[in-house]
Amino acid sequence: MRLPRRPLAALLAAGWIVAGCDSPTHTETRPDVAAPSVQLSSPVSGSTVTTATATIAGTAADSAGVARVTVQVNGGAEEAVAITAGTSVSFSATVALAMGPNTVALNAYDAAGNRGTSTLGLTRANPGPALVGFSIDPDSVDVRTGAATAQLTFRVSTAFLVTGVAALLQNASGNQLTCTRELPTSTDAQGVGTFVCPIDVGTGTSAGPYTVVSVTVSQASGSTTYTPAQLQQAGFETRLAVAAPPPAVAPVPLGLSFAPDPVNVSGASATVTFTVRATHPSGVKAAYVLLMSPQGGEVGRCLAQSSTAPVDATMQCSIVFANKSTLQPGTLRVWLGIYSAQGGYQLYTDDALAARGFDASLQVEVDTTPPALVGLDLTPDSVDVRTADASAFAIFRVSHGYRADRVSITLADQEGGTHSCEAFSGVTDASGVQVFSCAIALQPTSPSGSYTVTQVVVSTRNAAGAPTTITYNTAALAAGGSDTTLKVVGSGDRAAPTVIGLSFGPDPLRVTGAQATVTFDVRLSDPGSGTSFTYVFLIRNGGEAARCSSQTLVSGTPADGTFRCSITFVNSPSLQPATYGVSVSPHDRFGNFAIYTPAQLEAAGFDATFEVQVNTSTPRLLGVSIVPDSVDVTDALRPAGVFLRVTNGYRALPGSVTLSGPESQSFVCSDLHVESTDAS
Repeated sequence: MRLPRRPLAALLAAGWIVAGCDSPTHTETRPDVAAPSVQLSSPVSGSTVTTATATIAGTAADSAGVARVTVQVNGGAEEAVAITAGTSVSFSATVALAMGPNTVALNAYDAAGNRGTSTLGLTRANPGPALVGFSIDPDSVDVRTGAATAQLTFRVSTAFLVTGVAALLQNASGNQLTCTRELPTSTDAQGVGTFVCPIDVGTGTSAGPYTVVSVTVSQASGSTTYTPAQLQQAGFETRLAVAAPPPAVAPVPLGLSFAPDPVNVSGASATVTFTVRATHPSGVKAAYVLLMSPQGGEVGRCLAQSSTAPVDATMQCSIVFANKSTLQPGTLRVWLGIYSAQGGYQLYTDDALAARGFDASLQVEVDTTPPALVGLDLTPDSVDVRTADASAFAIFRVSHGYRADRVSITLADQEGGTHSCEAFSGVTDASGVQVFSCAIALQPTSPSGSYTVTQVVVSTRNAAGAPTTITYNTAALAAGGSDTTLKVVGSGDRAAPTVIGLSFGPDPLRVTGAQATVTFDVRLSDPGSGTSFTYVFLIRNGGEAARCSSQTLVSGTPADGTFRCSITFVNSPSLQPATYGVSVSPHDRFGNFAIYTPAQLEAAGFDATFEVQVNTSTPRLLGVSIVPDSVDVTDALRPAGVFLRVTNGYRALPGSVTLSGPESQSFVCSDLHVESTDAS
């Protein structure tokens, strides 16, 4: 029977009984598609490490439970990571890193196979150098009887990157010992370099323990300095004991005398002898006597020495006063410097010596009579220069000549030319007169005739020390019986060679390859002394652009012959097509010469215009090679050569090659030069 549809309340009101019915419970099961979440806690993505491995730490979570975790480096195979399964797990995985950038992925899986992944990037770089060992051997030196050496040994990792090591040691008084070294003495298979650096400890070194204040390891990118605390923590030696003699005692003067005093410099020179007595516990080795001007400048010195270096030494030395124009009368101050046998030194000024009761001033008296010319001889009095150079000597006799700075002579020839020479020092003859001499040089081109001495000048200084001169003219010289004329026989050849022929080729010159050469033949006439050599100049924009010269005849004689020279044009970026003027400058044996300009040569009927044509094609790169193409720099620097093949490379300016590498490194090769030019 089918019941009619009625509301539940109506059914109850009508006496219907509603009873519950038991039936099976139905549960709907849905599939697990949620992937575990992965969180990485360390290291930070983008970090740079210097170790070969890195440990990755993190957590993974999944409501259904994390079944397993794997790690994957640079897209390689997944490797299992140890965990305890659960809805939230922690993990730690150690992975090997390649040099340079690395990508590490951590994968978490649930029982349904869902995978959650988190990645991070790590860059592995070469570890910087590090101090792994430091020692001092021996750790104690004794310099009381002689110098000694302590050897510092540095051991540094990644030694090929190290540009130097240094150590600074200091005692309580602030005295320092230093040591630096740039290259390792040896490097082991692990790249650890041993730097051995000796410290020479001299006898003058202060005593006491010296503590290592710092050790510095330097590389191109900077330096690392290790403090005493860091060195001690690493167990390295940080102390050098120095046993040294006590501080030196200054040598002391016991006596000072000198004679004569005053010293009278009435002739060419005078001598003063100094006697010095001094004492020192180790012995006295030497003493310097210094004479000082009132203004504080040193005038002279002498060294007094003792061969046995006794504790109480008496020594002597002498100072010679040469009577020169600069020597003036006055009072000089005496200073004394004394050396002990141990090398100690003490200087005593005139005031310090006077305070000890010693006479420390020397009176100098000087004959300041000015020099005077008493004779002049010309030797020989006749000179023949028709075939070669020759000289005549001027011999000056000067009273009080030791006070003359120099003596000069001037002669005039018949054509108004002048000839001169000067002498700066003389010798004293038996009569006490100073004799000066100088050579008057004459050439074959000098005019013939009698040359007249127009003046002799004696230079000296006045009483105030200012330069002054004493001049003798021709009349004064003749009145004193001096020679005043010199006879000269010259060649009369004062004519320069003449250009009688000029040719050159090829013209135009075509510089199509690396270089090209033009050759010039110049025929020259010089019936006098004959042509010696010639220049050929190329003129552009009013200035010299190139030149060549020749001393060799290719035909004929010096009187009428042809000289040849060449100019090579190198094809470079600066060489451009151009037209040049040709200029010639011939020289004869007697020094006569002429310069023939392009206009003068053209007027004489010669071709004096020269053209250069140049291949100015732009250089073009054909190929690049690097030899070797692989280098291993794990233990040392290695070179690689870069070779470029370039057409028209002779017109290339110096350039550079840049190579880019990992870690944003770049290498620049700028020492480019032409290695060779092939047949093409």
